[in-house]
Amino acid sequence: MEGGVDSRAVRGFFDEMYGDAVTPDARLVLWSARDKRSRWTSTLSDAVAQVEAQAAASDPYFGVCLQQYAAAREERATRTGDAAPSMDFVRGYASTTAVMPGLWLDLDLAGPAHEKRGLPKTSDDADRILSKLPLSPTWVINTGGGLHVYWLFREPWTLEVQEERDRAAACIRGWQTLAIDYAADMGFSMDATHDLSRVLRPVGTTNHKYGELVVFQVTDGARYNPSDFEGFAVEVTLP
Repeated sequence: MEGGVDSRAVRGFFDEMYGDAVTPDARLVLWSARDKRSRWTSTLSDAVAQVEAQAAASDPYFGVCLQQYAAAREERATRTGDAAPSMDFVRGYASTTAVMPGLWLDLDLAGPAHEKRGLPKTSDDADRILSKLPLSPTWVINTGGGLHVYWLFREPWTLEVQEERDRAAACIRGWQTLAIDYAADMGFSMDATHDLSRVLRPVGTTNHKYGELVVFQVTDGARYNPSDFEGFAVEVTLP
């Protein structure tokens, strides 16, 4: 491992999550905590290279859902009035989401880097919350300051029309609402992170707040269909 990144682990993580879904039309957005800039990558090799370039000096993040670059650029132009907008500070939009690989939770644990009160104190507390959910996660990832939890689909869900994006948004919001309600019943608080342009930490990178590598904690391999979560969906209409 060099520069605070395990490149092989990063590549394996992205391979398992996206397969061949990353393309020039469905891009993987990398974001740096240091300069707040986005890098729109069209291949997994480019994505890993961007993570490597950022990892030594910053905490790199990735957009869980792939984004339509052309549509996002058009949306940015509409919002800014600039006919040729820069995409350097754009992570994408709900309305330009191209592919959803699965559902996720960002479950912070109490510690010096988290000021919010009521967070779960230990991994055991987090496990109690996760055990209440009706479907077991594909991956639980230890980020150093908490857990990122994924329920991956058997195949990444390609969102070709707005109705599918609304369905995807409803599934992630409903699933997270269920988890947040279970956490509240146990006396814990949890942030909602259901936006389709959400960025999280990739496995194989270093959390510089704690000096710890982001690693898999649980990989039980369960995979799902989007329909498995639609019974928990909360109706959403995206702008």
